[in-house]
Amino acid sequence: MFCQKTIVSKITYPLFLLRHGRQGTFRHLRALRKLDFSRQAAIDIQARQDRLLTNILNYAFDHSSWNRQRFIDAGIKRVDLQSPLVLQSLPIVTRAELRENMDEILSDEIPRAKMLSSKTGGSTMEPLMFYRDGNVLDYRMAFELLLNEAAGWCIGESWVNYWGHLDDIPSEEVMRKIKYTIANGLSRRMIPFNATFVEDEKLAELASVIRRKRPTWMFGYPRAIGAFARFIIRESIELPPVRGVLVTAEPTTPEDHEAIEKCFGVRALDRYASRELGMVSQECSAHCGLHIMTDNVHVEFLDHEQGKVESDSIKRIVATDLHNRAMPLIRYETDDVASPLSFPDVDCGCRFSGMPLMTSVGGRITDMFIRRDGTWFTGLDVPGMRMAETGWVNQIQYIQTGIDEVTVRIVRGEKFTDEVMPYLQKEVDDVFVSSVRLTPEFVDRIEKTKSGKFMYSIQKTPEEEIRRVTGAPAPRSTPTSN
Repeated sequence: MFCQKTIVSKITYPLFLLRHGRQGTFRHLRALRKLDFSRQAAIDIQARQDRLLTNILNYAFDHSSWNRQRFIDAGIKRVDLQSPLVLQSLPIVTRAELRENMDEILSDEIPRAKMLSSKTGGSTMEPLMFYRDGNVLDYRMAFELLLNEAAGWCIGESWVNYWGHLDDIPSEEVMRKIKYTIANGLSRRMIPFNATFVEDEKLAELASVIRRKRPTWMFGYPRAIGAFARFIIRESIELPPVRGVLVTAEPTTPEDHEAIEKCFGVRALDRYASRELGMVSQECSAHCGLHIMTDNVHVEFLDHEQGKVESDSIKRIVATDLHNRAMPLIRYETDDVASPLSFPDVDCGCRFSGMPLMTSVGGRITDMFIRRDGTWFTGLDVPGMRMAETGWVNQIQYIQTGIDEVTVRIVRGEKFTDEVMPYLQKEVDDVFVSSVRLTPEFVDRIEKTKSGKFMYSIQKTPEEEIRRVTGAPAPRSTPTSN
């Protein structure tokens, strides 16, 4: 195993990146490894971020016509951009504004053909198409590798990716899957597993894969890894030890934390990242908060409008990307919430101890749904994410109110037609493996939870109905939809 790890990390993975035009990744990784992120270097860390911030502000003024107009409208001249404090004079930019003004936002220096497009994961049901230049992608991949190392994984080791986004799992087409398997084995050595499946049969399959391939690291949704951990504990299955567990994309409940630690012998670490910004923050083993990656992103914690959030300690996260010149993203409303934290009295001693701290972020919130045969499945299985991208709906939310009874709340999109509801009925019936009474409820807007995030699926089936088919209460997410 040591030989395979060395061959992958030193030979095949670098060649794989070169083959795909990502050869800059290891160059950035070497540079990042040399940087001092310790508490003793806090002044240098802040100075480095200030330089990066003024650089991207100047670039946006020179090469992004929409951003330049933002500066001008705010009374900011180019000479003013030498101070990072000028950032506070700019208005916040929303996803809707980015979608409406994308052509003017993109750099006039970088040809569109050389830009790399992607889209957000859709946790707010308001997906965004965005663009990056190749150097930024290399840099972000390098930063992710650096944070993976800090969380217990080394390049060349196998690891479990317990994920669910359709673009992140291999195709079921035979030839594509074979090519993917070969390329993956010579590069990332990722063991992908679809997090939307939580039936015992699928969990047993994952346990068998882990016992056979002996990965050193687990990564994925906390609800999925928590469900897997409870299955392992209940079935008394022995697993090989892992060095670390990293969770992301949604809140981790105390029950999930407890199950993960009992199953794997390590406490899960939390990561906050996004497709449009890359790595934002990550927890270390001292569990004193999430260290903000100030070399990658500038984060502001701003007050909510009065009445929006009950707790005064919860702030909106507004971020500025410090590297993406293809699409300068300045004072971007992330739709996430968290709070800044003070440094603890005792230095945590981790690699990033000099980086500022924040609390965990309110992420995607999904309750589990139940079928008439008593099996549970994730709410992410019901259709919706892709519908927002096609323009059929602007927002959609599912509420299970009983066995075989679901209410679907819909904010119509500009391409909504009479064909949408029959399509939804068929898709929901397929997922529930039964005929479901699907009741549409058309609304102007679906509000977020108190945590600031969008609740995609909500479980409201009466407990007596759940116990009738399962003999146990419902596994619900927290925070709830109240």
